[in-house]
Amino acid sequence: MVDKDPSKKTKVSASRRRFVKTLGGGAVAAVAAATLPSIGCQSKAVADWSSEYDWICVGAGAAGCASAIFGHDKGFKTLLVEKSAMIGGTTAQSGGSIWVPLNYLAKAKGIPDSRQDALDYLQFVGGGYSVPAYAETFVDNAAQVLEYLRDKVGFKFRLAGSEFYYPVAKGSRKLGRLINYEPFPAEDLGEWRQKVQMSVFVRGFAEALEGSKVGERLENFGPYRYMNNRIEPWRKVLGPAKVEEILKADEAQRVEGNALISYLFRGILKRGIEVRTETPVGKVLVENGRVVGITINHKGKRENIRARRGVVLGVGGDVNGRGGHGPNWMLAGEVGGLIDSESFVVPMATLHAPGEDFPNGSAAGRPNAELQMSHSIVVNRFGERFADESFFQKFGAKLNEFEVWDHHRFQNIPCYLIFDSLYLQKHIFDGLPPGNTDALEDWVAKGSTLAQVAEKLKIPAAKLQATVARYNETARRGKDPEFNRRPETIGSLEKSPFYGVQLTPASDPFRAGTKVAVNTKAQVLHHATQEPIPNLYACGAVAASRLWGIGYQAGFSLMAGMTFGYLATQHAATAAA
Repeated sequence: MVDKDPSKKTKVSASRRRFVKTLGGGAVAAVAAATLPSIGCQSKAVADWSSEYDWICVGAGAAGCASAIFGHDKGFKTLLVEKSAMIGGTTAQSGGSIWVPLNYLAKAKGIPDSRQDALDYLQFVGGGYSVPAYAETFVDNAAQVLEYLRDKVGFKFRLAGSEFYYPVAKGSRKLGRLINYEPFPAEDLGEWRQKVQMSVFVRGFAEALEGSKVGERLENFGPYRYMNNRIEPWRKVLGPAKVEEILKADEAQRVEGNALISYLFRGILKRGIEVRTETPVGKVLVENGRVVGITINHKGKRENIRARRGVVLGVGGDVNGRGGHGPNWMLAGEVGGLIDSESFVVPMATLHAPGEDFPNGSAAGRPNAELQMSHSIVVNRFGERFADESFFQKFGAKLNEFEVWDHHRFQNIPCYLIFDSLYLQKHIFDGLPPGNTDALEDWVAKGSTLAQVAEKLKIPAAKLQATVARYNETARRGKDPEFNRRPETIGSLEKSPFYGVQLTPASDPFRAGTKVAVNTKAQVLHHATQEPIPNLYACGAVAASRLWGIGYQAGFSLMAGMTFGYLATQHAATAAA
C-alpha cells in the first residue's frame, strides 16, 4: 500500500488499533482467548510427514485457487486441497461478477475513476464500520491483480453492461467497476470437466425467447437443472431439439461464477499444481510458534503434510444463518487465531421453489429477478408495500427493519410477492417460460381475486386490496411516487387470476459471520498479541478483513478474496523460510 500522507497514516493506524481492540473485546474473541489453545500448546515437533510442499491452499473456490496460482508463480511447490468431491465451492454457484476500481477496461473505454473516489465509495458502503487500511490496500492492488489474471492466467474479461451500486454515494460510478467474463470453453478442463461445479440453474433459455415473449432479459435465471418438470415446459415452447442445443451449450460454455472458477482451475491444471479433492483439513500444525503444515483426512486415512512457506485458508466463513459454510474459522482458532463475530447485511429476498436446492442441501433461492418484473409488488405481513422492489440494495435495507414497540419483531419479514396473470404471460417465473402455470399449482397461492390470495397467504385482504389499488392508480401512468420504482419495472396488477408466494431472506436478519482476523497482508493475527501467526494466512470469506463493514457491494467479496490471496503470496515470498 502506498500512502504519502503522514496524517492519513496516523488515522489508519488509530483505526486499526480500534479494530483490534474491538475484536479482542468481542464476545467471540473473548471465548477464543479463554478456551482455545494457544500456539505454545501446539508447538511439539511433528515427525510423520507424508509429503512436503512450500504452499498449501485450503479450499477450491476463487480465493483458494487464485492463491495456489500466485504461489506457484512465485516458485513455490504448491498443493490445493478441497473437502468436497467438486471444484468451485460457492463461487461456482454465484453470479461471479467482480468489483474492481481503476481497472484497465474502464480506462480503455474512457470511463474516469480515481483512487479517492473508490475509497469514498467503499466508506459509504461500509456505513462507518469498515477500516480504511484494508480499503486502501484493496484499491491499491485490485486492478493489478486483474491484469495478472488476464496476462498470466488467460482470463477474458469484459465490463458488465450494468451495475448494482449506490448512486447516491460519494465516489460512485454508473459503469466501469463491475466486471464479467467471456464464456469459458469447458473442453479446456479436460478430464476435470465434470468435476468443476456448474450452476444449478441452466442459462440460455431467455436468450432463445428474446424478441418474442420476454419483457426483460433474465438469462441468469433459467430452469433448475436437476428437475425435469422445470425443463419439460421449455420443450413445449422451443421444441426438443432447441432445448437439447441450449443444454449442451450451457455445459460447453461456462458463464458467471462457473466461468470464474473455470478460468482459475484451468490455470491450476496448466501449471501442474497438485489438487486433492475429498480431503478435509483436520487441523493446522505448529512447531515453535510457526505454522508448519496441516493434518488431512482422505477416505479415512490421516496424513500430516508439511508447508515450508505457508498455509492459506481460502475457505468460506461460518454464518449463524442460512448458507453457512461450517466452522472453518476453527482451523485458525485452534492455533490461537483471533476470531471475530462480524455483522453484515445481505439485502436480498429470494424465491425458493420446493426442491430447488444447492448440492449441499441449502436453498437455491433466485435473488432479485422476479421482484424487478412489471405487474408485481412485494408486501409485508400487513399487506403493505415497504420499498422499491426493483433495486435490491434499497429493498434489502427495508427488509431488515425491526419494529420495536407494537409488535417487537421484524416489520417486513415474512414478505410476499404478489402478481397477476400478465406477469406470468410476459415474464419468466421460476425459470419457466412465459405463460406456464402448471408447475406452480402446488406451491404458489392462486385466486380469482386478491382477497382469495390474501386468505391463502394469511395476510389482511382489505389492506392488500387497498395497497394494490393505490399502486395501480399511479402504475397506469408509469409512475411510483410512493417508492420511486424504476419506470421500466412498473405495471399494474389487474388481470385475474392473481398469485402470491412467500419470499425468503437471503440470510437471517441478524447475520453474523464468525471469521478470522487478518492484517493487510492477509496474515492471521494471534488473539493474545494481535501479532501475525507466522506462515498462516486467510483470504477467503473466512477472513475478517473489515473491507466493506456493514454494507454489501456486488462483486466485492470474490475480488477481495483473490486480491488478498495475492498479497499473502507476496508476503510469503519475502518472509524468512
